[in-house]
Amino acid sequence: MRRIYSYLILTSIVLISSLVLWKSVGFLTIYKQYDGPLYIVPAKTLYNPKAIENLHLETSLSNKYFAAHLPLYSFLIRAIREIGVIGGIGGKLGYLKAMVGVNLLATIGLVLFFYYLLKKFKLTKNPLILASVLLFLPRFLVVRTVGAPESLFMLLILLSLFFFEKTQFWLAGLFGGLATMTKTPGILLFAGYGLVFVEKFIKTRKINWNWLGIILIPLGLLGVFGLYAKQYGDFSAYFH
Repeated sequence: MRRIYSYLILTSIVLISSLVLWKSVGFLTIYKQYDGPLYIVPAKTLYNPKAIENLHLETSLSNKYFAAHLPLYSFLIRAIREIGVIGGIGGKLGYLKAMVGVNLLATIGLVLFFYYLLKKFKLTKNPLILASVLLFLPRFLVVRTVGAPESLFMLLILLSLFFFEKTQFWLAGLFGGLATMTKTPGILLFAGYGLVFVEKFIKTRKINWNWLGIILIPLGLLGVFGLYAKQYGDFSAYFH
């Protein structure tokens, strides 16, 4: 039972600190900060240009602008909102609340996994304190309490690195691919892992075919571009 105390404490810290901040500034301020509302549009429309036009947004942004906001965070917002509808709370759990809810869940997952890593690899004598400090770093405190994909992205990056270290390359590739579907810098994992494999090959002159697992990382990004090709008719919509 003692083993879960720290996890419960960290979860409580995330929930209480978030609620205090939300109450102090109001949800209207929370909803409009950062890129949150821009992720709501793909969540509602799945990047369909006609559906975007039907929203009658008070903005001069083109329909393709929303391609800059990669789909995984938006799709999770949509999924959480749909779960709310199925559960009979759809009216209460709208897209904006789902947006914040996804970030809250991702933050809890991130800090718990970060604590697990600190403890497993004995990186510090006080893993609970260090994990708590992470939650209150000024910039992270902001992005974890509004509509933003950073917590989700960081969690997926850590998961990918963890499984790569354990030589479970297919899982490393899977989470790396999901990270790339959240924010494009995730593709850097592919380059980093590739360099590690090149170094190992030079030293051993052997190929581990499980190394192919990291191909899931660029495939994740190609999947995003494929979605854009279908919806926008433009494979390279992200770059416009």
